[in-house]
Amino acid sequence: MISNQNTAEYGWGDVKITLRSRWPIALLIGSLVFLVGAWMTWKKPGVYESTSEVVVSSVANPSPVLRSSSEVRPTALSAIHRAESSMKSGKLLLEVVGACDLMNRWHQSSRAETLHLLRNQLEIHPDPNSGMITIRAKDITSEGSSSLANAVAESFHSMEEKRVRSMEEQKVRNLEAELRLRRENKRDIEQRLVELSETTNPAPSSEGGEVQDLRSRLVSETHLIRSLEARHQLALVDLQNVSSGTSILKLSVPENATQLDPRALRMLLYGAFGLLIGCATTLLISIGKSPIEIASDLSSQLDLQLMAFAPVGFPLLRTNSAKEEWIEPYRDLRNKLHRLPAADSAVLLFLPSGDESHCDEVVAQTAAVIADSGHNILVIDGNFRDPRLHLHFEAARHPGLADFLSGEMRIEETVVKTRVKNLWLMPSGPLPRDPSALVNGKRMDDLFWEMKGRFDYVLVTAPSIHQFSDAGAISAFADHVVLVTSYHTHKVSHLRKMKQAVESCHANLSGVVLSQEFQSPLSKASEPNISVVPLGPVQFAPPQLHRSEEAV
Repeated sequence: MISNQNTAEYGWGDVKITLRSRWPIALLIGSLVFLVGAWMTWKKPGVYESTSEVVVSSVANPSPVLRSSSEVRPTALSAIHRAESSMKSGKLLLEVVGACDLMNRWHQSSRAETLHLLRNQLEIHPDPNSGMITIRAKDITSEGSSSLANAVAESFHSMEEKRVRSMEEQKVRNLEAELRLRRENKRDIEQRLVELSETTNPAPSSEGGEVQDLRSRLVSETHLIRSLEARHQLALVDLQNVSSGTSILKLSVPENATQLDPRALRMLLYGAFGLLIGCATTLLISIGKSPIEIASDLSSQLDLQLMAFAPVGFPLLRTNSAKEEWIEPYRDLRNKLHRLPAADSAVLLFLPSGDESHCDEVVAQTAAVIADSGHNILVIDGNFRDPRLHLHFEAARHPGLADFLSGEMRIEETVVKTRVKNLWLMPSGPLPRDPSALVNGKRMDDLFWEMKGRFDYVLVTAPSIHQFSDAGAISAFADHVVLVTSYHTHKVSHLRKMKQAVESCHANLSGVVLSQEFQSPLSKASEPNISVVPLGPVQFAPPQLHRSEEAV
């Protein structure tokens, strides 16, 4: 079979046809990918996310020391960022690892791997405006994610409490140390004064000055000690009422955990991905092979004797130098028509399947190729609704078939000899009022009986059999019915329905011709004035309606 792939590039129509004919392969590959995805989904459990919230005050430790306006004071932004850094620190995360026993839960061999995995499972989102920090934790269970988020919040709160208490304790220790130092200095001064007062000799002037200095220092140390004792008492009170400035606003509960990436959605995504992989693989292994295989598939499904391709959209009848790739598919179709079982003369009815089938062009060019082999051909345009055969032969639309069937003209007055040797044309003629009644009359039977005795082949066109009843009436006179459909838009189900319609009219569907558009098809027109280079005058004189001796 000649598919003539040079006249039609591989496009979306071929993609659709390939997928429709090879859907078991695509489905098999898609099923394999889906099963692998299902196994991975089963092995990888679902992920749950829990949320805890912590509030950080702007100033956690108000300092009792008065500061000047030029000094830097802690701000809410710095407190939030310090708290965020503390939550992400390795020290706090290691406490969480130990508190939740994450090494055993996550089956990790080292603390470093567990810490790295924990960093990936945590999200810290600070809000400087409200002073709130949101902690989001992920785990394979709702209980695990909830305990993880709560452990981070509680560890941070506990760490802040310890840090502030440690600062207060250090402050108390510093005051106690300074008190001891001042008291020792006071005792030294008092001891020196006692030594000077016990001296028997009158004190020289230098000793008197020393006594005055010691007494002044003693007064200062006494006041300083009293001040330090007061500050020490305040520090002890602060230590008893210590506050870190942080509080846990909300702890997570397992019931409120959110499931991320649900299994049903993952299975659906794996199924869609599998079908995509299956379709892509099918197209890759089918590129360049689909026309022949699609034709074979159609022939086997519809039980056809004839299956061929027909390129359309080029002026085969109006050029002396047609390309071989344009003509060879029609020669292949001609050879297959010759092998169809028939008597001395065969009546072939061509039925269109859709508006994009270009049935009239296929019939005209098939008739020209058959006539080129020396057979006498008559082409009858039985499509009264949309007659177009006369345009391809640059002939007038009437007189024609309707004139003969209505009894207004004889056969010799309606048949036109074309410029193609051995080829005659009977146009459709004017549109009759009731075409179906006209083709069911006795004159239609007489026409075919007369033409089968004078021509080797009679090629007839008709409208769609699903839309007009006269197509079924004409099919009853045909030896073989051939459907013409577009290769890129045809549907097997539609062709099967057409076959049933043809067989219901007691006709025989023998083949299907797939038309492949190469260039823009012949534009519709009502007059035969077409801008082409004429090869000679068209002979409108009645032909000799009898076979020549050579033809016989």
